[in-house]
Amino acid sequence: MAILYSSIPVRIKQKALFRGSVFSGLGLLLLLVTGVYGGTLFLQRWGIWIFGIGISLIAVGLIPYRRLCFLETHPHQIIIEPAIWTVTAAQKTVRFSPKAIQAIHYIEKKRLHGIRIDFYSKNPSIFLPFFSRKVYETYLKSFSTEKEPFSCNFNPPK
Repeated sequence: MAILYSSIPVRIKQKALFRGSVFSGLGLLLLLVTGVYGGTLFLQRWGIWIFGIGISLIAVGLIPYRRLCFLETHPHQIIIEPAIWTVTAAQKTVRFSPKAIQAIHYIEKKRLHGIRIDFYSKNPSIFLPFFSRKVYETYLKSFSTEKEPFSCNFNPPK
């Protein structure tokens, strides 16, 4: 039995933190500038809208970073056993037989990387984000050493 975990690269966390800081800074700046320089009549008419926009900017900035931190402490996992595989992602658990797998691909795009599992049946494929290439190779190695080997396309798409 093998258990594989997702991991968040440092560069993705740094980008999310920088982007979040920019949005949060804009929201805070909007609140401070209108609070200090806005007149009473201006704030009576536009104050609630400015407050809502400022808080929304802060939330839009910090929620993605918070989700990455949560994913770092509660990673997606793949449990590989000879008879059944278990995938736990986003508090959902999916179990399937290794014989149902048609292909396994490693997807690496500009802001997205992970493992995609395609099935023979009409079930949709499963995408598991934030699994590294090293985990993908471990995934293949453990998959090829199963007791009942079968033919699958393990090459990543070009």
